[in-house]
Amino acid sequence: MKKTLLILIASIFTNSIIFSQSNYNYKEYQYPDLKVRGMNFSGSSKGNLQSSGLNQNQFSFSPSLNYFEFDNSQKKQKTDNFYLLMEGNNFKTKNENNEEVNQGRFYFNLRKEQVNRKYINDKSNFFDYKRKFYEINHIITTEYNSNFQFPLGLGRIEYFQISGSLPLAFGFGRMEPTREIYTAQFLIDDLKEEDLLQQEISQGQLYELAQLMAKVSNQRIFDFRRATKYQLKEISNWFINQNIPIGIDAFTTITDNWLSATTLQRLEGKRLTFGLVPEIQFLNVIGNNLIDGQSLNYNFEAFTKLENFRNINQYFNREFTLFGSFRKAFFQDDISTSTSDFLNFGVQTTFGYNPNSRTTYSISPLATAMFSSIEDLSYEVSVPLRFNYFINYNTRLVFNAVPIYRSGFSVTLSPLLRPSFLNQEFNSNFLTNSFTRENNLVVQNGLIQQGLSFNWNFSFVYNFF
Repeated sequence: MKKTLLILIASIFTNSIIFSQSNYNYKEYQYPDLKVRGMNFSGSSKGNLQSSGLNQNQFSFSPSLNYFEFDNSQKKQKTDNFYLLMEGNNFKTKNENNEEVNQGRFYFNLRKEQVNRKYINDKSNFFDYKRKFYEINHIITTEYNSNFQFPLGLGRIEYFQISGSLPLAFGFGRMEPTREIYTAQFLIDDLKEEDLLQQEISQGQLYELAQLMAKVSNQRIFDFRRATKYQLKEISNWFINQNIPIGIDAFTTITDNWLSATTLQRLEGKRLTFGLVPEIQFLNVIGNNLIDGQSLNYNFEAFTKLENFRNINQYFNREFTLFGSFRKAFFQDDISTSTSDFLNFGVQTTFGYNPNSRTTYSISPLATAMFSSIEDLSYEVSVPLRFNYFINYNTRLVFNAVPIYRSGFSVTLSPLLRPSFLNQEFNSNFLTNSFTRENNLVVQNGLIQQGLSFNWNFSFVYNFF
């Protein structure tokens, strides 16, 4: 297994050198003016009734709601997300004394987040960072959690928390989502390889096809079968409008590439950002005399972030992010008041490789550090590794591994440092967006957590028929 993994990693770098540079200039591509909005609802419920033996009754439910909006134009880039999540369960049984024991949990989370970036001047150029922008963003969260157990345990314990942050920033540069360029380019390559396309596709035509793919993939059609028919029809019509004949063989190649393509998220551009993030959090705990109480946290963070995303060629892309900030935290509860100062530093780079439209490799080294003094240094180093390897139409290998080394106090780093913040910002196709609950965005001093952890999963998929 180790030998196979090393061979796959080595192929990322050797093949990236072998493949020549593309004739297309990816820096000239502009993502289309696009506004997408929609709302998804999901829910589940389960339970059981058992009148014999332990006499158990169990019931649980978990509905969720997600509203989203993505707006891209030359004047702004904006994403809006609204999440509503509820979880509840109730479990009743009888103990050895024939006493009924009732325990359960109810959780509620309401979250609104927005990235709103507006561009001021098309002609500005600051050390080759084109365009100026400013941002007024926000993250607002309300959370309620109630746990109970009768007659054992602590009875009922309730947590209520409301928090908000208002990131304000300005800077230079712009990022363009470019994934569709490579989906289009791999499609063109397959048509040529199968001798179904005789003419060359110009850069303007490739960009036009990529923009069309971006638009049709974000068209909200509730019936996925009709959505697929609409998308394939629009793409086929583009070839016809370019005076490129589409027969049944060409159409099946288009269908195969559109439905089976697996390409990495790819961005092009660089950006330099300076900002200030005020945050506030109120927490109220109701339970027993041991843990009852209220606390108030408010923080101010000044940060700068440098991002540089480049597509080296059709197959290989590189991402780089450098982050630094100064954070002042204030904590107040029923007993005491305290303040703390922290410095945050982080660097992340990602190397991605798409040898074709069906296989992806990526490795993303990440190092972060936070300290208020040399004695209170906390840091984390991780090297996520992922590959989704297409062997043939019957066989595929999927592997994800995340080795992490942590040392120092258990602290929650700035949310702006997390790679997921950038991923959410440019997830323009929200049809696959899902809600995941995050930890509180506050600094929490805790016990020393040192050591190495390694999480991985491996899947081998083979379809016999």
